[in-house]
Amino acid sequence: MMRFFPPNGRTSCFALNPYFREMSKGGYVYILTNRYNKVLYVGVTASLLKRIPEHIDKLHPESFTAKYNVNKLVYFEWFDTITEAIA
Repeated sequence: MMRFFPPNGRTSCFALNPYFREMSKGGYVYILTNRYNKVLYVGVTASLLKRIPEHIDKLHPESFTAKYNVNKLVYFEWFDTITEAIA
């Protein structure tokens, strides 16, 4: 199990903890690619920890990511609101 702590060593800072962020109202923008880095996919989700395994497991077999085997995470960024992430 991975543990995330702020750089100053205080464990009371929840802002840097990705598990805390999953429970808040914000969202992630993320970019996936395939094994050969030839195809890009940009997505938005409120829960990156749930969404990436769905791409890897091809939960939706007819989707773009399943068709082109896009499941390698190359970038993600957190936004305080899902609206900011979509914009």
